Amino acid sequence: MQLFVELRNHYPHFFPPSKYLHPIPFFGDIRQAEVLTVALNPSHAEFSEERYWHTPHSASQLTTRLIHYFDLPDPAPHRWFDPLEKGLLCIGSSYDTNTAHVDVCPYPTWRPREMQPDDRPALHLFLQAHVHRLSGVLSLCTRVKFVLLVDYPGVVVGAGQAMSRWVTNTENFGHRPPFLKLSYQNCSDWLFDHRKELREFLSRANTLNTDNHA
Repeated sequence: MQLFVELRNHYPHFFPPSKYLHPIPFFGDIRQAEVLTVALNPSHAEFSEERYWHTPHSASQLTTRLIHYFDLPDPAPHRWFDPLEKGLLCIGSSYDTNTAHVDVCPYPTWRPREMQPDDRPALHLFLQAHVHRLSGVLSLCTRVKFVLLVDYPGVVVGAGQAMSRWVTNTENFGHRPPFLKLSYQNCSDWLFDHRKELREFLSRANTLNTDNHA
């Protein structure tokens, strides 16, 4: 948490002025997730006052809240997840049961489109510098069968390498989870159109549970 405070102080132009911001490396119980969605970084819109971020969270409090992000009675998950949830339900999955979300970078910066064009390259370099944190999060995703990359940010050099290293490690356990890249806008429709084969795949695919491969 202290690192995030230092980053905000050092790069104030990358972050909204909200005092409620927290780093978010994942949403949901990544330890049990069989389906994983991946995007660039958490939206700063998550941290509105009505979503109860007004009290600073310690690292342990933040971890607990994020693990239970999709089953908290209040607040409900951010509406950004709604189209993805609609598509996941088509394949017999849900953020409520077997799906979690991770971001390439855990810091809620301005969206690139909210910044001046001349400032965007510097933001991309900032995100790139912190992609290495993704590897630590992915190492906890030991039961994944299927990965959905949402608007995968190819401009962030290093994200692909982190994913590749994780895939290489998963092959040691006899299963390489397929990666599917879809746009946020078309994700729900594509999952609906391919629901039959994806349901069948998820019912048969192995998990990566390392407990079985000591």
